[in-house]
Amino acid sequence: MAGVSLSIEDKVVLITGGSRGIGAETVRQFIQAGALVAFNYAQARDRAEALVAECGGPARCRAFEQQLSTPAEGMALVASAITAF
Repeated sequence: MAGVSLSIEDKVVLITGGSRGIGAETVRQFIQAGALVAFNYAQARDRAEALVAECGGPARCRAFEQQLSTPAEGMALVASAITAF
């Protein structure tokens, strides 16, 4: 049986909590796979900005300072990602 090939080249991926730890590594992995990545952070602005630069800048990766305590905040993050890409 042939394997299934899934391409995410130029697809937009939204990652929550992407500025450090597992989230940051997830951002890196999706960038490496060719995706455009949007992610949020709550407090680690310096780390988020460094990760965006590491991943090719705002044409490929965007960071949004956004809490996710309410559905409205989640919708705001989704809207920001849509506008960015």
